[in-house]
Amino acid sequence: MSSETIAVIGATGRTGILCVQAILDAGYKCNAICRSQEKAYNVFTVVPKSQRALLNVKEVKNIENVKEIKEAIMGCSAVIFAACGVSFLGLFSKFKGIFCF
Repeated sequence: MSSETIAVIGATGRTGILCVQAILDAGYKCNAICRSQEKAYNVFTVVPKSQRALLNVKEVKNIENVKEIKEAIMGCSAVIFAACGVSFLGLFSKFKGIFCF
């Protein structure tokens, strides 16, 4: 098991769920960042009990709230951006220097 933590922004979406499960399967800790903690707890009931200690759900209602995003990814060694529903061009123009891969 690794001590590294990987954050997934958009963790309860189709791609995000797959990313979270792959991270947990690889033995990493995961900060699952989503708009609704309640939805996350419903979605992640499929995570095996043996992996639940590695999963930390972080609620960020507005993805454009830079302060909340920074807090949610603090201490993470990598971030996966799997969220949709926002304009990438809007994000890039508003927050210069922040890149999503």
